[in-house]
Amino acid sequence: MPLVEKLDNTKEEEEDDDDSPVYLPYDLRLKEPHAGVSGIVGGSLAAWITGRDVLVNGKKRSPISADVFGSACYTFQKGKFSKLYGDLTRVDARVDVSSASALAKRIFHAIRRSSKKTEDTSGSPRLNMIFQQQVAGPIVFKVDSQFQVGAGKYGAQMEDLIYSLNYSLRLLESGKVVAWYSPKRKEGMVELQVYEF
Repeated sequence: MPLVEKLDNTKEEEEDDDDSPVYLPYDLRLKEPHAGVSGIVGGSLAAWITGRDVLVNGKKRSPISADVFGSACYTFQKGKFSKLYGDLTRVDARVDVSSASALAKRIFHAIRRSSKKTEDTSGSPRLNMIFQQQVAGPIVFKVDSQFQVGAGKYGAQMEDLIYSLNYSLRLLESGKVVAWYSPKRKEGMVELQVYEF
């Protein structure tokens, strides 16, 4: 009989060890660590029924035009954003091409070393990089930057930079209070963001 009681006690102790606290995430959209690659490709087609004789940049407008655009994104997240600190590190990188034909023209002119400079920036891909790090509890520090690739003297020119502190509202599941500042635009704001109801 004492042997059975001893076995029962050890089972209870093992069950107590498995009952480690489970923390709810501060933001449901950031609850799973992961790494992923995604992409989007789309196109546009325009046909002019009237106004074919209109001049655009000194040339006669084509009656039909088509173009392709796309984005490629890489995301890496470490942590479940549920502990008090050090439980979220996230990096997002996205390349956007708004016009494949303008990009092809830009590459063609670069290969031919053409001195013709185009003011059309739609041929320049954009690189967006976001870094997020949990500071403490529901507070996350975030840096969001956007670069125009192929511009400037270093091959990329910063278009925007935003620093922000986010306070996730667990009650709203994916809501947060965001205080951000852009030194490039010299503006900032405090806002409430709610993604899901």
